[in-house]
Amino acid sequence: MQRREFYVGKQSDDASATPYFWKRSDLTGVTAGSKAVILDATSAEYQFVTNAFKQTTQKTIISIEYIVNLPKWESFRGVFRGFRQQLGKDKVNNRYLWHGTDMATINKICDGGFLRDFTSVHVFGKGVYFARDSSYSAHQRYSPRDRKGYLGRMIYAIVLLGESTLGRSDMVRPPYKPGTQIEYESLVNNAADPSVFVATGDHQA
Repeated sequence: MQRREFYVGKQSDDASATPYFWKRSDLTGVTAGSKAVILDATSAEYQFVTNAFKQTTQKTIISIEYIVNLPKWESFRGVFRGFRQQLGKDKVNNRYLWHGTDMATINKICDGGFLRDFTSVHVFGKGVYFARDSSYSAHQRYSPRDRKGYLGRMIYAIVLLGESTLGRSDMVRPPYKPGTQIEYESLVNNAADPSVFVATGDHQA
């Protein structure tokens, strides 16, 4: 949990705060869109992602990159601050989760962020889908292989979940929380032990 908070930023009210592993040089020359930076295989960040990946799958990692996109980072921070103000710090509920995608879509995500309109699957409601287990997102259905048939792509992201409720395929918007006119911030596949999470708003990751 400490690492997650540190990633979001210890100075959470500082609009200039960026992820701790971004370097000043990462921002050089980025005027629009995103920039991919290859992680050093000996770095703590590389090992962190690798360890999480290997918990549920034995597939081979070819490379790990992190994405630099300051406007989208600021959008994410705006959602984080909104959640914290509305829900309180203890209910922001940010988690590292996996998202499988294809080559065309991953570029759209890196440039434009996680948007509800990118998703065509609505098994548990409309939104952006994430998985607890890397093995789920690494499946061919969610991380289709390239033309050579062996290379898939996944994103490991911090997702702002807020308060969750059980999702259904007919949910275009999440239901209201009991006794309020406020929607749940996310949907799940299982209320007791969720493994699939649906972010119901844009820029929640």
